[in-house]
Amino acid sequence: MSYKPPYSITSKILNLVSEISGIVAKLEIYDPKNDPKKRLNYILDLIQNDKFITIKELSEKLNISEKTIKRDISKLKEQNRLQRVGKKGGYWVVD
Repeated sequence: MSYKPPYSITSKILNLVSEISGIVAKLEIYDPKNDPKKRLNYILDLIQNDKFITIKELSEKLNISEKTIKRDISKLKEQNRLQRVGKKGGYWVVD
């Protein structure tokens, strides 16, 4: 007894699969950690969504070191794009 699926693979299905594969191959996977400008903007997006987010949390979300996050935050502060209000228990302000 052999199994027979409840469908048949037609040329139309094969063409659609081929078309979808081509589209998927062209998609760019967004990985901000590989592009410093995108990473800075992504950090700002994360901070805008949670003004109490910590450096550790940013590091975990981007899967990069805390040292890199601190360096990026310094750049954002130098560019007057980000401020920190208070120290521990403080919050971020995106300019």
